[in-house]
Amino acid sequence: MLRALVIILALTAAPALAQQAPGPVGGPEGPWRMQLHWVPLDISGTHYLLQARICRPAGEAPARVVVIAHGSPPSAGARPGMTPLACESEAARWFLEHGFVVIAAIGLFNIIGSISVGWLSTRYPRRYLLALNYFLRSVFIAAFVLLPASTVTTLLFGAGMGLMWLSTVPPTSGLVTVMFGTRWLATLYGFAFFSHQVGGFLGAWLGGVLYERTGSYDVVWWLTVLSGLLSALINLPIVEKPVLRAAPAAA
Repeated sequence: MLRALVIILALTAAPALAQQAPGPVGGPEGPWRMQLHWVPLDISGTHYLLQARICRPAGEAPARVVVIAHGSPPSAGARPGMTPLACESEAARWFLEHGFVVIAAIGLFNIIGSISVGWLSTRYPRRYLLALNYFLRSVFIAAFVLLPASTVTTLLFGAGMGLMWLSTVPPTSGLVTVMFGTRWLATLYGFAFFSHQVGGFLGAWLGGVLYERTGSYDVVWWLTVLSGLLSALINLPIVEKPVLRAAPAAA
């Protein structure tokens, strides 16, 4: 569960319960000022209530807030393992106390990775840099899943994923420029970035679906490892030369 909280706090809709209404349920309680909320959600005309806990550490300014929510179909008591964690639980407490450091590590190493790979892209084949990036992502994820969860492994994972995150941008934009020229760079790279957003949506959505079906993120982790390995292989055959176009027919 610690791994799941570090990467994404999955939000999946729970069927609305007739006796519940949107909004907070009671006041903040306990040392973490835990408060249960029902958040309304409308999908294609069907109404849901998203069950969530909000944790606000006392005595801090500004207070760090973490929303921990999971769907619990068909009712709140049907699948106890998918109800929101209590703020006093080990995983939630760890995230409140240390999670922000992991997020900071991702941001810091994202800067380092992007600049470094941009420099390397001027000296080494870009297809190899992309393949290495995706391969290392799979290695980091597999190691994180297999090794015991701890503060050290989590920080290393955050740093590693930050290093690999947007470091795909320089070689990808460079390949588009080399293969298709600068005339269509904005359009073609726009398509590439659009597909990136579609992939991000499908990854998050399918991750939630698989969690709902299996009650675990294990399948999501290993599918991500597989997709990284496949992405590495797909980039290797790229030919870094201008794409030949047929000359326009003479009038």
